[in-house]
Amino acid sequence: MKSKRLIPNGGNDRIMTPERLTKKIINKYAILGKTYLEPCKGTGNFVKSLNEFGVCPDWCEINEGRDFFDYSDHVDWIITNPPYSILTMFLKHSLEVADNVVFLCLSNALMFTSRMRLIKDMGFAFKEFHFVPSPNKYDGWPTFGIPFAAVHLLKGYEGDVKFSYDTDFKL
Repeated sequence: MKSKRLIPNGGNDRIMTPERLTKKIINKYAILGKTYLEPCKGTGNFVKSLNEFGVCPDWCEINEGRDFFDYSDHVDWIITNPPYSILTMFLKHSLEVADNVVFLCLSNALMFTSRMRLIKDMGFAFKEFHFVPSPNKYDGWPTFGIPFAAVHLLKGYEGDVKFSYDTDFKL
């Protein structure tokens, strides 16, 4: 069966994370690993923020001819704002190539039964939901009414799930 691929210039999957938000997420996770991948670079805000911490991540970007679904190297961390239209497939491939996966997403996006089963079956668990300020219409994001979080999945993790809040987080 041929899998659906990332679509260049594809609709709601092309909403860029504001740099102010990537800095907050990278500030929390950039010093914890050796190898990083930004699987959907877009305009490069996560890459820029990682660079500011002295991290030179690998990256993929369909519009630049580097399709994440062709990526097979192993990395310590994936940190990204994933494409929502193919989130389950994107999650699966992320879990195949990284030990830590951090997705900026709606806080409930990974809580669907099929996604939770996939996470568990691939030997991962939720480690933390770090709630961050929601991108807004001025950032080109639609309003959802659900808080955003940097959701950290860790391979082999068996501890409690932590819920934390960025200092600028507001409901």
